[in-house]
Amino acid sequence: MRTLPVLALLALTGAACAQPLYGVAFTGQFYLINTSTGAASLIGATGFNRLNAAAMNIAGEVYVSRTGTGAGDTHKLIKVNPATGVGTLVTDWGTTNDMRGLAFGEGDVLYGIKEDPVSDQLVKIQLPGGFVTIIGPTGRLDLQGLTAAPGGALYAVGAPLGQLFSINRNTGAATLIGGALGDDSQAIEYASGNTAWAGRANLLSVNLLTGASTVIGPMGISDLRGMAGYRPVPVCYANCDGIGGLTGNDFQCFLNAYVAGSSYANCDGVGGLTGNDFQCFLDKFVAGCS
Repeated sequence: MRTLPVLALLALTGAACAQPLYGVAFTGQFYLINTSTGAASLIGATGFNRLNAAAMNIAGEVYVSRTGTGAGDTHKLIKVNPATGVGTLVTDWGTTNDMRGLAFGEGDVLYGIKEDPVSDQLVKIQLPGGFVTIIGPTGRLDLQGLTAAPGGALYAVGAPLGQLFSINRNTGAATLIGGALGDDSQAIEYASGNTAWAGRANLLSVNLLTGASTVIGPMGISDLRGMAGYRPVPVCYANCDGIGGLTGNDFQCFLNAYVAGSSYANCDGVGGLTGNDFQCFLDKFVAGCS
């Protein structure tokens, strides 16, 4: 008898548990952030500097972006071990793809905010290779942090005013919600309900409906640039992309997760990833979503 992976089982039963909130500083350190006080505790150095964004996938893996200065100092995508803080290079984008925000959305799709002199762009980043596809312009030049919420909604914050925006995941267009987070708008991460975390020197609680924010406390660091904590989990296991009903796109989504080595792809919950996981996914697809 096959068993559901733990994360899928939690999603189907409606169970939930608090996820740790991690942060990366521009200088390259990786932190655990206390969401009750705001205090950041050092986990370790990533081995990279000029870090600018972070996001966590279904498997609990953290990806961060590095901003280069040009020429031989390049933009990069890095995978960080949350237990040690040690970073491993995923891809070097050269002088293209300066990512100022990262977020894993429904179906474990990695979205990014790519800086552009005309308009910041919403992009998709294919893993494990890091290939970037532009979705569309946001219409903004100030976006820094990006986060996803259950159901597929995307949100971004602009610096230095600290305004909160909703981002259309199909077109990239940004719509102002409100708020005035000020300098504490370099990073944003979904928390729960209609609430997100935001920060740079202080940790803030942000209302995603209005943009109103409340200071929780100082983090003890001066330049936090990315947060990671929210893990996207499909409501129905077979609806891998989290969009509408079951389609062929869900098979492609599952294949992408399998290739990336995501724990989501361990459908049968046994050992590593094998052909049995494909059969398991097919069985769940045929069974449908109630």
